[in-house]
Amino acid sequence: MIQRIQTIFLLLVSASLVVSLFLPFGTVVSINETGQSTIQSFTAFGVPAFRPICFIISTLLATVIPLITIFLYRNRKLQIRFCLLEDVLLLPVIASLIIYKEMYFEGVELNNFVWFLVVSFLLPYLFNLFALLAIKKDEKLIRSLDRIR
Repeated sequence: MIQRIQTIFLLLVSASLVVSLFLPFGTVVSINETGQSTIQSFTAFGVPAFRPICFIISTLLATVIPLITIFLYRNRKLQIRFCLLEDVLLLPVIASLIIYKEMYFEGVELNNFVWFLVVSFLLPYLFNLFALLAIKKDEKLIRSLDRIR
C-alpha cells in the first residue's frame, strides 16, 4: 500500500541498493612518468577481472526483500520479520565490500570508498530501520483499536 510511510522507506531501501550496484567503489588516480594522470573507476559491473559476485548476489537479494515486504501489508508481524531479515542481509553486503577491497586493492587507496559504504550500507539500513519503526507503530495502533472494541 503506497499510502503508508513504511512503503516509501522500503522503496528507498531498494532504490539505494540498486544505485550502489552502479556507483563506483572508488577511483584510483595514477600518475605516470610524463606527469599525466589517469583516473580509473571500479564498479560492480565495470572491470571484468573485478566482479564481486558475493556483493552482487547479496545486494540483489537485499534489494528484493523490501519489495516483497511492501506487499505483506496485511500481515504486519511478517513484515517486521522481513525487515529484521533485511537488516541481517545488509551485513554480507558490507562484509563482501570490505573483503573485495582488501583482496583486490591491497595497498591502493580508493578515493570514494567511504562514501560508497555510506550509500550502500548506511542509507538502506537507516531506511529499513525507519520502515520497521513505522510498521511497529501501525501494529501498536491496531492493537489499541482492538482493545477499544
